Amino acid sequence: MKESKTIYSYLIEHMESPSFKKVRDLACDFVRKLPQELCDELHNSLNRGVDILDSEALLQMYFYAFGEMHAAKINYAFEHLQQYIKEAKKVELIDYGCGQGMASICYHDFIKNVNPSQEISRVTLIEPSEMALSRASLLCSHFYPNAEIVTVNKDFENLSEKDIELSSSIPTIHLFSNILDVESYEIEKIAQLVKTISSGDNEYVIVSPIQNANRMKRLKDFVTTLDNNQYFEQYLDKREFRGDKDWTCAVLICSTKIDKKEVRFDLNDVYETAVSIIEGRDRDKAKCTEVFHMLNIGALTGDMKCQNALGCFYRKGIGTNQDFSKAFEWFDKSAKQGFDKAKFNLSICYKLGEGTAVNYQKAVELLIQLRNSGFIPAYNSLAIYYIKGLGVEKDAKKAIELWKYASNQNDSKAQYNLGYCYLLGKDVVKDLAKGMVLLKSSSNNGDIRAHRQLGKCYRDGVGVDVDMPTAIHYFTKAGLSDDKESILSLIEIFEKIDYKNMFGDEQFDVFVKAVRLGITEISQITETWINREAWEDTFEDGDIIYGSNGLRIITTRGSYE
Repeated sequence: MKESKTIYSYLIEHMESPSFKKVRDLACDFVRKLPQELCDELHNSLNRGVDILDSEALLQMYFYAFGEMHAAKINYAFEHLQQYIKEAKKVELIDYGCGQGMASICYHDFIKNVNPSQEISRVTLIEPSEMALSRASLLCSHFYPNAEIVTVNKDFENLSEKDIELSSSIPTIHLFSNILDVESYEIEKIAQLVKTISSGDNEYVIVSPIQNANRMKRLKDFVTTLDNNQYFEQYLDKREFRGDKDWTCAVLICSTKIDKKEVRFDLNDVYETAVSIIEGRDRDKAKCTEVFHMLNIGALTGDMKCQNALGCFYRKGIGTNQDFSKAFEWFDKSAKQGFDKAKFNLSICYKLGEGTAVNYQKAVELLIQLRNSGFIPAYNSLAIYYIKGLGVEKDAKKAIELWKYASNQNDSKAQYNLGYCYLLGKDVVKDLAKGMVLLKSSSNNGDIRAHRQLGKCYRDGVGVDVDMPTAIHYFTKAGLSDDKESILSLIEIFEKIDYKNMFGDEQFDVFVKAVRLGITEISQITETWINREAWEDTFEDGDIIYGSNGLRIITTRGSYE
């Protein structure tokens, strides 16, 4: 089935150095010669690209209206294919719901720039519209003159294993461009069919606009049923994909082949960068996304550190959508390889019921394993289970012993918890001096709660003499880490006129954070700071400032209204 003996076929067959752009230019030329009313009518008839194309005019209008957008999305996906497929000497293409074969001819342009010697041995085109399919066959025959072009004129509901043939000795790229989100067929059925016919090495490239939740779920259901390694996932909203366009883009890529030889970067470096991001030292959005995808590949190769870090990215929604189920899955895989940090994270999932049911017993079992292996953070967590009687019999004595041991190993959380017990005389003999020493050690090790508690002690004279400058110092340390209670304490102190001269640049930085955290109490002091020189260089466009006259929004740096 191939279009022939038409004006369009003559233009294509005699096109030198064919490219997607040249084909779209033909469509643009056709549409621009039509009256505007007819153009509008044809565009409306496309039904946003969902309906079957059954006329020459609709084929041309579709290429004109949606071609550039489809090409941009599928080319973005191709850029993220694994290196082995880009370097392969020979590949096959299967284009599902191919329409006019846009995805297939885009691959021609892509691989021409990446590996011009690659041979396309066969292109299988699957499409219910006979007219669109014959057009796709014409285009692919000219773009891939040495390839076998196979056409299957069926919709997905009637497609069978016998309709699709592929070679197990040649890598196959399965193309799903703007088709899996269409709700006119059963997604699990086509996914199972694709899974059944797949043999050898396969790459599955899925591209779609970002639609409603149900349509996006179809993409995920397809990948789940396919049950192959998903190594790339990206969702780009309007203006994110293309700054000058309102296009949206969802891309998922899976593979039957993930090999450590495919990893072209140092996994240890990726892991260290990921740790920096997880700890909040670097949250550049583009970098987070890049590291997420590298972690994904590393995790799929079986690297236990990458698996654990990937779980943290999913748990916190870094570089991807938050997904507790996936976080649990990757923590579990890493833990089964013996990675202590993953076991610890898994215990948190069981405690909080993230990605699994709440199970204190399993959490305790993991923490006991970690304690026995000398993993210090487990001592503090296990102590909390004993002090509260969660999953174990309540035993305050054991808890205190665990906190003492971990505190001697410089664990900041244990130092804080034990210090707090000494301050209150809870489960230990009250000892304010010991409590203060432990809290200071915890604070020196970066514990935000210790900063806050020390601020209270120096403000209220608990265990020490009242020392407001020191109280301000500790509240500021906590406030700079977004601790709202400490920020409110600073605001309260600032309102007392005797202490205003103790406030400087660091405290101003805390008040800027208060603005961005939406702490409305900042309105009580904002106007005192408006004339500060730091104003112009600190606030940004869109910052919300609370003043005596109500809500104020910065519209340009250095001014407000």
